[in-house]
Amino acid sequence: MLLNVIESYDLKKLQELTGFSRDQINRLVEKKFLTPEIVDKKPHFSYLDVSMINAIKSLYSLGVSKKQIHRNLELVRGRLEANKPLSTATFRVIDGRLIYDDGKYLYCLQTGQYLLDLDRSELRSEKSVTDPKWTRILSFEDPDKKSEDSVDDNWYNLGVAKEEEEELEDAIACYKKELELNPQNFDAMINLGRLYQVSHEDLITARACYESVLLHEPEDDIANFNLGTVWDMLQNPKRAIACYEKAMLIPDSYFNKGRILEQMGRNEDAAEQFRIYHKMKAEINEGDDSDDPDE
Repeated sequence: MLLNVIESYDLKKLQELTGFSRDQINRLVEKKFLTPEIVDKKPHFSYLDVSMINAIKSLYSLGVSKKQIHRNLELVRGRLEANKPLSTATFRVIDGRLIYDDGKYLYCLQTGQYLLDLDRSELRSEKSVTDPKWTRILSFEDPDKKSEDSVDDNWYNLGVAKEEEEELEDAIACYKKELELNPQNFDAMINLGRLYQVSHEDLITARACYESVLLHEPEDDIANFNLGTVWDMLQNPKRAIACYEKAMLIPDSYFNKGRILEQMGRNEDAAEQFRIYHKMKAEINEGDDSDDPDE
């Protein structure tokens, strides 16, 4: 049965939704990681294909190499029933990790390891995998080989220190290591995205980092604000404003929104945003003064 075109996306729309280039999407199609339907001689992609690309982007942002991602997806596909496309695989996000659920094991695409599911009811209730029943980690190829990952080093704090010393590449490496060991450290993910955005001018990776955080913490002010600045730089005012409106605890959200509205000719609306911005800044400054021990 052909895909319902109304509920599908052509190649151009898929590029807009995911930020992937035509060549990147075509390579995923060639590898059969995406399986578009051909309608009127043109490929049409489902929302499952969009989800697959977003999952791949999240893995990129965590520093997982393209080779490893493709290898892991090949292994996942090999465990699907015959003729089933990869986009039909059941993926879940648990404790900040992208997980493939094959009905028996939970396979972590970040680490290339399986979590042995000792109690399926835990998953149905969406209980955290930090429960002791999930502590047995298994290798993908060898289910009897245990992982010896250590989480003793605080790579996040080291990354912050490296930023202060302006050793930005070292800071990026530290945040990636922190996320490898502690994927739910959303502060590290936000910092990683900011460094890619500011020092590398890599808006695609930065966007993937912020969206990965918002997948779990949709009300996070900093992630929403930073994502708004990405859309700002991409000259997409509608999406930028939508993000700024979710980050209203950050004064600069009002300023940036006001600037955009001013550029759109909505001067009265812009003036209101600037008024709120200056009021919040004044309140913050008053709060700082009241904490001055010399007063």
